Amino acid sequence: MITIEKLANWYMVSQCKYLGSVRFRTLLNLLGDDILAVFSMSDDKLLSIQGITRQVVRRIREQAETRDKWTKFAEDQLQLMEKCGGGIVLLDDQRYPKFLKESPMCHPILYYRGDIGRFQNYSKSIAIVGSRNASYESLAIAESTAKELGKSGWVVVSGMALGIDSAAHRGALEAKSLTMGVLGCGADVVYPVKSRELYDQITENGVIISELPFGTKVNAVWLQKRNKTIVAAAHGTFVVQAADGGGAMNAVRACKEQKKPIFTLVPKLDDKSFSGNATVLREFNGTAVMYASAHRDIERLLQ
Repeated sequence: MITIEKLANWYMVSQCKYLGSVRFRTLLNLLGDDILAVFSMSDDKLLSIQGITRQVVRRIREQAETRDKWTKFAEDQLQLMEKCGGGIVLLDDQRYPKFLKESPMCHPILYYRGDIGRFQNYSKSIAIVGSRNASYESLAIAESTAKELGKSGWVVVSGMALGIDSAAHRGALEAKSLTMGVLGCGADVVYPVKSRELYDQITENGVIISELPFGTKVNAVWLQKRNKTIVAAAHGTFVVQAADGGGAMNAVRACKEQKKPIFTLVPKLDDKSFSGNATVLREFNGTAVMYASAHRDIERLLQ
């Protein structure tokens, strides 16, 4: 069970402006459980650590005076955790999901609902994303691909949005395989609201995760940012249907940033709702998969 003291310590350090997840992990590897030692280190010692700049050092000095604030915040978060039946997992916890832990995109603190321990050592996973206003055919492909890959032991990761995301989660649930929903709000906040039934099914048979504290309301920035986590949690990403400018293109850019393979359906000619698919192939070195064999193509290409 995580303690108020430890959680407050992690908040104090991880919430230091300009530090970021990569530098936090560097400090964690260096200091371990004594993470608060960062506040007693000299400027020269801090500057000797890779990635730590004078700007970060100044913020660390400011953050050293915020102990009471973060203790109260930790108390509040643990109360919300108990209220919703969720959990908080730190980066040094064995239950922290495997692929996220291995990624530079890992978050020092994850909030979740469901059984996160089942995702500790999963060996293969696929992110499936796409348009909220996808065609019936694309929805069917997203669901069937998730179902067939789920039967073969793949974890299906998506963002719980309407359309392709929800279809992917449903396919995984139908296969009785693991699925991970990544939210752009607190893990205790159901979004979209009309997806309450799907949310409950995932918490019962998989896990809902978020980098955001419990109680955080959704906004456009967090919805975009969660795509980095979706991509980080998977071997590769399947963009079923996307328009240029659509939200799924944030996942495409995250694939490029994280050097993850990306797959997409062959775009339909003169159909703007598939313009993102064409961009994936033309500008992001994506790989086309066939409508009738998407799950087999993806599994073969990721082996």
